[in-house]
Amino acid sequence: MNYQNDDLRIKEIKELLPPVALLEKFPATENAANTV
Repeated sequence: MNYQNDDLRIKEIKELLPPVALLEKFPATENAANTV
């Protein structure tokens, strides 16, 4: 059964970008790539 007040802490639901899209938008620096 689904209640309207099931979880009042959720303000909104947003779709997240996939990791590939994040890497294209914010490419890792050489220093960061060597660290990981």
